[in-house]
Amino acid sequence: MMSDQLADTLAAFEVWRNSKPSKSNSTPITLRQQAVALFPHYSKSAIAKALRISGGQFKRWHLECQSMPEVPTFANILHLSQRWRTSAKMENIGKGGED
Repeated sequence: MMSDQLADTLAAFEVWRNSKPSKSNSTPITLRQQAVALFPHYSKSAIAKALRISGGQFKRWHLECQSMPEVPTFANILHLSQRWRTSAKMENIGKGGED
């Protein structure tokens, strides 16, 4: 039985495969990351087989994802946005402006 995460990833791959303009288009990084995120739950060969990619391709994606800087999560982005607004408000107040 396939987990929701694997099924969702497979569905995303199918949508991309059916809508890409040419066979030579590279797999989008978001799909690569989704595939690699399955690794703690599935073996590399199970992921490759389910997504119909080669084991070597999965291995390259896994190495790429390990070397990428961590992307801020939604929560981190929200936190940074709130800090920026608070900082801007304080700066405006310091200049005699209103909230």
